[in-house]
Amino acid sequence: MKRIIYLVLVVSSSFILAACKNSYEGELSGSTVTDDIQLEDGTLINIAGQQAYNEQCANCHAPDGNGTSAGTSLIGCATCGDLAELSALIERTMPIGNPASCSGTCASDTAEYIFYAFNVQDIEEADVTSMDIQLEDAGVTLRRASLQLSGALPTATALAASEVSEEALSAALDGVLSTDTFYEILLEIFNKKFLTDKYLTAISGRGHMLEYIDEDDFPNKLWFEGYASNSVEKCAIDATNDAIAREPLELVRYIAMNDLPVTELVTSSYTMVNWYSLQTYGAELVNPSDSFRELDSPVCADGEEGLHYDPMHFLPARVSGYM
Repeated sequence: MKRIIYLVLVVSSSFILAACKNSYEGELSGSTVTDDIQLEDGTLINIAGQQAYNEQCANCHAPDGNGTSAGTSLIGCATCGDLAELSALIERTMPIGNPASCSGTCASDTAEYIFYAFNVQDIEEADVTSMDIQLEDAGVTLRRASLQLSGALPTATALAASEVSEEALSAALDGVLSTDTFYEILLEIFNKKFLTDKYLTAISGRGHMLEYIDEDDFPNKLWFEGYASNSVEKCAIDATNDAIAREPLELVRYIAMNDLPVTELVTSSYTMVNWYSLQTYGAELVNPSDSFRELDSPVCADGEEGLHYDPMHFLPARVSGYM
């Protein structure tokens, strides 16, 4: 399956948590230590864990576990549903700045308190809900995925193969994710987040995106002004403007088509350009042996002046001084 489907952006917050103090200084209403080990609703409370949590965790994560501006919520967190995993995490990393102060029994007691005090009800509700969930058969899965991701029904051969084994279903889904339609749908999905298509000439007018390009940084920004033909110049402006607007989406396409780590959306040392935006940026292709596709019919033409480079053909490039 393409990595782009599993879009996960990990943001570190340790620099924020480092400001937390080791003991809570506010009111512990509803969270004070008692001699009881079971609440009226049946929730178990580890008293030692509650004490450790109030002393070393509540300042960052709040007495009720809902988190603060300095600490994440502990309700439904990634590790909060597994006592062993949560205990190991506390022992390795908590509290921030002094993890050695809560290890061994302290870590396991605290994990047990967090588990039972903040997460048991959610886990039980999820278990009850999941009891009513039934997996659909492979054929239905493939048909739905194919319709949603490629706009077409799978072939009879693919359907028959998908019913034989999970490997065949996976192969059929990979086929769906290799269609041109899938990539267009993928770009539509990302555009709803990026909203970069609003800068296209057809939507915002000629040269709107180019207004955000600093001519001091890119002296060749208006490279198209060298054409004598006004119509060729306008055509080149539109092709350049739209290429710059589509850069983020073309990067999504490139990463997906080449099965690259999705993290390259934010860490790549290159961007995507067509022949027209390459002129504005003065960029260099990542692979010097690559060349832009030229069409038989000109994209822009007026008399002897004309441009044949395909505005839909993008290649990875680096902009000197920026990447």
